Amino acid sequence: MLIRLPYEWFFYISLPVFFVALKNYKRLKISHYFLITSWVFFLYYMNKRFLGTRELIIFLFGILAYEIFITNKLEKFKEIASGKYGSLLVLVSSIFIVFLFNTAYNDYAPFLYFLIFTIISLGNNMFGLLTSGAARKLGEISYSVYLLQGFFLYIAFGVFAPGTEKPYNHWFIDLFAVFALVIFSQITFKVIEKNFMVKSENLNNKIKLFFYKKTG
Repeated sequence: MLIRLPYEWFFYISLPVFFVALKNYKRLKISHYFLITSWVFFLYYMNKRFLGTRELIIFLFGILAYEIFITNKLEKFKEIASGKYGSLLVLVSSIFIVFLFNTAYNDYAPFLYFLIFTIISLGNNMFGLLTSGAARKLGEISYSVYLLQGFFLYIAFGVFAPGTEKPYNHWFIDLFAVFALVIFSQITFKVIEKNFMVKSENLNNKIKLFFYKKTG
């Protein structure tokens, strides 16, 4: 998890810069130019110390997928992507990723990630799989999965199976790590996260009621 933090900091800091540059380019102010210039120097520093071309491509692909999602054009492509042909394309791309690449960080893998992410973001439900009860349950525990994924992957690949370079070994171990991660995340969600969600909701309602009485 700590290894990825520089990437996440860079991406989060970059988003306001992209918003200013792309959405307000016709009426840029001096402060905007200062912001963009600072980001260029920051990009140079990050590229020297942490980032590589692959990480930047993934970041830009994420922005491109969003632009495709919000555009009023490409209606025919969106219609195809949200249907059965889009589902087949996601399935084939996923098979390619599993069997052709030794690692998820292969230089060509981001192009397939972009294709899969874009198609699903346009409303494809993978033959109903992504709207099933199991998928909804995964969405419910997604924050726990996000927090615990680094720990489980480190245990799987750093302790129990270091140096597994063959694709079959990699994905076999990854499958078991994900299975254990989902089970443990379900437990932490019910024991910890769900209780705090209920408590925070009750606290939020009390605060709203307090201010309503003050202003009412």
